[in-house]
Amino acid sequence: MTAPSATTGADSRPTARTPATAGGLADDARASTEDRIRCLDAMARSAESVRVRLLSREGAWSWVRLMTFLAALTGWYPLRASDLLGLSASGLCFTAFLVVAGRHREVRRKREGVDRELTILAESRRRILEPLCLVRSGDRPVVSADVPAAASLLNDGFRGALTEQELDDLDVYAGATGLFGLLNRGSTVIGARRLAEMIERPMLDPEALRRRQTTLAALTKESEARIRVMAGLAALRGRDEALERLIPAIEGAKALTGTGEVMALRIWSGVSLILAFYLLYRVGSGEYAVGGWVLALLVVNAVLFRSRAVELHEALGPWRRAGAAAEGLLTAALGAGEALPRAGELSELSDALNEAASGEALPALCRRLAWADAGGPMHAFFNYGLFYDLHVAAGILKIVVGRREALIRAIRAAGDLDALCGPAAFGWEREGASFPQISADHGVRITAGRHPLVDPVRCVANDVSLDVRTRMLLITGSNMSGKSTYLRMIGLNTILAHLGAAVCAEEMRLCPVRLVTDLRVRDNLAKHESYFLAEVRHLKRLVAPAEGEAPILGLIDEPFRGTNSDEQAAATLAVVEHLKKSLHFFVIATHERRVTELGDGGTACNAHFQENLDRTGMVFDYRLRPGPAATRNALRLLEAEAYPSEVTQRAAWWVKVIGASSSSGGSDVERIDRGRNDGVEHVG
Repeated sequence: MTAPSATTGADSRPTARTPATAGGLADDARASTEDRIRCLDAMARSAESVRVRLLSREGAWSWVRLMTFLAALTGWYPLRASDLLGLSASGLCFTAFLVVAGRHREVRRKREGVDRELTILAESRRRILEPLCLVRSGDRPVVSADVPAAASLLNDGFRGALTEQELDDLDVYAGATGLFGLLNRGSTVIGARRLAEMIERPMLDPEALRRRQTTLAALTKESEARIRVMAGLAALRGRDEALERLIPAIEGAKALTGTGEVMALRIWSGVSLILAFYLLYRVGSGEYAVGGWVLALLVVNAVLFRSRAVELHEALGPWRRAGAAAEGLLTAALGAGEALPRAGELSELSDALNEAASGEALPALCRRLAWADAGGPMHAFFNYGLFYDLHVAAGILKIVVGRREALIRAIRAAGDLDALCGPAAFGWEREGASFPQISADHGVRITAGRHPLVDPVRCVANDVSLDVRTRMLLITGSNMSGKSTYLRMIGLNTILAHLGAAVCAEEMRLCPVRLVTDLRVRDNLAKHESYFLAEVRHLKRLVAPAEGEAPILGLIDEPFRGTNSDEQAAATLAVVEHLKKSLHFFVIATHERRVTELGDGGTACNAHFQENLDRTGMVFDYRLRPGPAATRNALRLLEAEAYPSEVTQRAAWWVKVIGASSSSGGSDVERIDRGRNDGVEHVG
């Protein structure tokens, strides 16, 4: 294993190889949490040793920088008898100061790079120990018309779209407990938006999906390289505002008008500078009358500058306070371009970043942007005397107009890479995660699938098997037995698979599917929708689905809960009968026993979750079993919670009455009347 040193330049060095290397872990699906922690600790120790050395060098260069600066100020004094020697000594010391300052900045940048690596390692270590902790923001990224968007550099092929129903049902944006928060490790708002887009618009093109999977598998396997890439991208943390200024500045940049006039003014500024020094020298020699010529020269330059002032203000305005984003982007491009493995789409991203990191693009732009934020009285003096803004604007715009496409591609590549690093890190940090197989055969098969948002320590694995023969699973069982968690496990792992990411399962095989859910329904007063009406409209997406190239995977939890039990049962039976005839895939959880009669062991199969009642109450093992549920626990739970015996006895009696009435086709009114005849005064 080599030290994590992509950002430390010459300080990279080979170290002794340890048993727990990142690459070795990636190849071994059985690697434990302890193995991963040892790997991260080894990388952290290596990085920390580099940091200590860099800190020492940084301190030494800081002292040398101070001494050369003082020498530049005082070097003329011993040689003051000779103006030429004094000026020469000061000039040499000042030149030495500039060289030393450059070396000091270089060492400091390397040390800051190692600091970022240690930050990423610490975040990764924390996520392994606390799999559900929130490392970055879990909030849904805000997309506004006023905020520039960086389009993706990658080709996702044709895509589907998750609705707000799926996003809410599957807790995609649930903060610390949401899928987005679990996957988001991005350092930029562009990366966060790109990741959100990947989740909300899943890929349905099998070839594009396999290509993305190859990309993420390489980032997952090459853990050290990924950490270096993430450390480089971390240079953009806290610079979102500057980055959002940089994008429209690059896109809207255009050369200054009057190329010949601009060139003439820049040449004249050099000539006037020489004249000014000459005239000032004569003033210093006692020819004070020459001072009027100096003032006249300043007036002429001020008039010339004012003729271009408005255009220069408009040209430089978008670039002010954008330098920090360009510096961060350069750091990210240098780190990622060197560290990225050449696999899948990473080659395209690497090429885009390397092109921008060349000397004529981002480095040159960063050097010139450092001059763009000047202000105050001295700024005005340099403008009127030397056309300061003209030189800065001409330099910036020449680079941007000539390298616009390369710069835009670099921003898009950085955003894509920032988005991809999160799912890749998740695949390495989550023990037992595996990459699914994208199949040409229609179906969804999961072996030992686990809910990604449940602590792995207490998460129980279950299987799913849907194919052209068995297209429907009917899940029964009591409340809290695991039905809803099971449905969300399927949905969340399906989203991960459509990202091209690793899933929480021993194995998964699926064809691209359109995910449609009806798990959590709420009324909508703004749309004048009751709970029941909202669910009717949601379920219609499955009963009468829109046409598409990919089959639907429908997940339904207790359909039609917003109406009375008889109509709920009737509507549920009718819908399930209808769905059985379609060519799509469905997993339906229900308490309605009559629905299980539609399970024929072929197209529709029954399965259930079981519970046991002991002295402590209801006990669940959360394991899916074949066949319909055969136990009833509601009344037993009333007894376990010490309800009055008269309540539990009457409840048991009502079970018999309602069951008999259902068998004979009796109405609700008849059942209530019979209840009254047996001494029941009111039925709630």
